[in-house]
Amino acid sequence: MSSEENAIIAIALALSLDEKKNQKSIDYSISSGTSSSFTSEKSRCLDSPLDFISPSSSKGCQTLKAWSEKTPRKVLLRHQLKIEKEARLKAEKTILALSNQLAEFNTVDNFLSLCEQHLSPSVLTIVKSHMVCKTRNPHGYRYTNDMKQLALTIYFLGPSVYRLLKSTLSLPSVRTLRRVNSILIELKELNKS
Repeated sequence: MSSEENAIIAIALALSLDEKKNQKSIDYSISSGTSSSFTSEKSRCLDSPLDFISPSSSKGCQTLKAWSEKTPRKVLLRHQLKIEKEARLKAEKTILALSNQLAEFNTVDNFLSLCEQHLSPSVLTIVKSHMVCKTRNPHGYRYTNDMKQLALTIYFLGPSVYRLLKSTLSLPSVRTLRRVNSILIELKELNKS
């Protein structure tokens, strides 16, 4: 080849490159040394020039998204993620069901019915009184006659023991017990006469 022919070829290449720049097209060809089947596969799978561009950067990536989605590692990881999501949903449903059962089980009425089954009548009287009084102001406690009689019995057996129990349980005050005792004495006198 002569130097004139080389110059013409160089000019033609330069013009073709300028035309390509002006058209803003992308050349999808692969450099020599790679197989032609790879080139045909690439051109067949390539939908648009945007397949090479990741959304977070303006630079192109080496592998098409369609090629890397179905790799064995990613398929396995997706399967594991699916299993973990299903297990999490199942655990959340179990937690919700158990918390609903616990809400139904943790009621005052249920507690008192269990106490009636397992406690003696005198202890049951104290527990019921304590459950009723624990939500009230200490000066607004109201006691049943059975509770007052039981407290009076404990007080007569040992005033120091009664004071100790009163510090932990909601029992009537000593003043209330004296008032109940005086009323009981008056009733006995009226019954005798």
